[in-house]
Amino acid sequence: MNRLTVALDFASNWEVRGGVWRYGIELARGIAKILGHEHVILPVYDRLPEACLAELNDTRATLRASAPARLFDRLDAMRSRNGRYVPWKSILAVAYRPEFRTRLFRSVLGSADVYHAVMTCRGRPKHGTTVSTIHDLTPLHIAADSSISKATLLGWIADHRRWADLVIVPSAAVRDDLISQIGFPAEQIRVVHHGIDTLRFAPLERPAGAVLERYGVRAGGYLLYVGALEVHKNVDRMIAGYLEAVGERRDCPLLLAGARSHESPAVAAALADGTGRVRYLGYIPDDDLPPLYRHARALVHVALCEGFGFTPLEALACGCPLVVSRHATTAEVVGDNGILVDPLDVADIGRGIREILHDDARYASLKARGPMHARRYSWERCAERTLDVYHEAHAIWQGGS
Repeated sequence: MNRLTVALDFASNWEVRGGVWRYGIELARGIAKILGHEHVILPVYDRLPEACLAELNDTRATLRASAPARLFDRLDAMRSRNGRYVPWKSILAVAYRPEFRTRLFRSVLGSADVYHAVMTCRGRPKHGTTVSTIHDLTPLHIAADSSISKATLLGWIADHRRWADLVIVPSAAVRDDLISQIGFPAEQIRVVHHGIDTLRFAPLERPAGAVLERYGVRAGGYLLYVGALEVHKNVDRMIAGYLEAVGERRDCPLLLAGARSHESPAVAAALADGTGRVRYLGYIPDDDLPPLYRHARALVHVALCEGFGFTPLEALACGCPLVVSRHATTAEVVGDNGILVDPLDVADIGRGIREILHDDARYASLKARGPMHARRYSWERCAERTLDVYHEAHAIWQGGS
């Protein structure tokens, strides 16, 4: 099998720095390990902070950038300013010609055999195929909760459909959504589950007293939520279910760890009620997260929709039981290794929390089974399966060229 040269395009998503960035970094590292770093290109179409450049360099892949190419991600911004500040359309009208944008796009790809569009799809390499990844369809389901509008998402998907020979999705649930909601051709879609760092997230019996003391909790004496406080994460119902389950009990607080990107009266009220039952930790340093998983009574994650869902798997890998949404993606990834609840039913969320708090046998069973299940989702396996898709797409391109 020929050794391909692959261009992984995700660097311009540095401002998000969430799951897409993590996916790109881990995939670049994994593909470079298999093919050799000289066969993996990271095209840069934007100016990046030094911290981001350091992460990209750490993958050992080859960064490629040029000053003209960096115009690519600025063209739409220039256009939106037309008529308010400077007449960009009249001064740089050539910048909006498709052939010019294509030259900018290809200028850093070199001789790439495969262009992998990790989020936005810009086109096709001069001599090769395009593979893309569609992570989720959240803006279609909960438009008010997304920084990406429904129209923008549909525009992106149209680009994926136009340019990509094959499209990768992280779960069968996203595949089914694409087919039923968008009418995307099923034959172009390949399911490749994301991975987790199974060395970092593992059930190690390391002392964690300092970490637990820092957050004012004891081992086994708290519930944990990890993720942004956003509408689609269903935090309001999660808190309502928790409060229903624990009543006036104050010895097992619910810790909220993540960015507070959505202001919720329910969250504010729970934090301000003076009982300490719900506590907001904010951003958790990377080194603190595994021990917080390991010593929690459970992770509670009842999102309304997900493309994949990293945190439930990270928790499982650390031996942390789960109370999770019965949503199709979460159920697909977690299987029967958690207590599944209806994310729209506060009473059912409360039922799941009561079960994990009071049923010690169930707790022990889930704690023991979780790490074995989570090991199935490694970044190494994700990279290997993705490389299979690259070869398949390249063969399709060769057959049609």
